[in-house]
Amino acid sequence: MKIEDLLADFVWRWLQITDAKVIGWVDAAIQQDDFVLTTRQEHGREPTDDERHTSSVVDIFRSFNQIVHDLKKLDWQDEFQMAKFSTALAKTVGQGIGRYCEVLEKLFTFEMDRQTPEQEAAATQTRQQRWLALARDAWSNQEKIEPFQFAPEVRSLSFSLLLK
Repeated sequence: MKIEDLLADFVWRWLQITDAKVIGWVDAAIQQDDFVLTTRQEHGREPTDDERHTSSVVDIFRSFNQIVHDLKKLDWQDEFQMAKFSTALAKTVGQGIGRYCEVLEKLFTFEMDRQTPEQEAAATQTRQQRWLALARDAWSNQEKIEPFQFAPEVRSLSFSLLLK
């Protein structure tokens, strides 16, 4: 009997523990994130990935990369068993990514459904005033497109409501 056959149960247990914890890792990373980009672009230098993304996505993918790295470090010789382990781990990572996308979709939906002060003011205008405002905006639309930023109210929301 090969030693790997004796140790396979330990690897499966580790994968099950990891699977049980991954949603908690994602939720904790989201709760800690203030959703503000930290881009500090200097002359002639592209921002790093850590500067280009919010902290939650960096934290989550660091965790995923670490567990994949740990599995590879086992240097498992039985390719069939390693394929089974990798498949189970891929499902776990997929669940974590799915959870992250689900929560971010809720945040974006909440943010996109909010009316801007301009939209609120426009809702109280007469029909003629709205047409004039639209024409004025279309004529003078010279604004620079900025990356999406969550409003401070969204950042301070209790994520316990969004994570359910």
